[in-house]
Amino acid sequence: MTGIKRTLLTFVMVTSCSFALSACGSPTALQSACNKVSAVLSDGPSPKADPVGYAEAQMGPLLLVDTPTKTLRSALQDLSAAYVQFFTTNGDAASKRLLRRADEQLGDVCPGVAT
Repeated sequence: MTGIKRTLLTFVMVTSCSFALSACGSPTALQSACNKVSAVLSDGPSPKADPVGYAEAQMGPLLLVDTPTKTLRSALQDLSAAYVQFFTTNGDAASKRLLRRADEQLGDVCPGVAT
């Protein structure tokens, strides 16, 4: 491969990676947002001692986290909606399943952050 072709190939690869990161949000911005989500989820009553109270405490604050990606925004909206459902039904079986799925969705975006 000639020097010009190698330089051109390197340029294309770097440019492609840059566009991919700007479209998805930078890893640093995503990690920062995940840390904020973790902080929100650590507030409120103990989820084991008072699961309904914990759900109530999480509903609104999750939606206030500034998110760098649509995927994280969607995961937080779904988790917040699951907490609303859990709270309004006093934690019935269907709301527990919904909450479990929303937790898994958040875990896919922010590993280790799910409740």
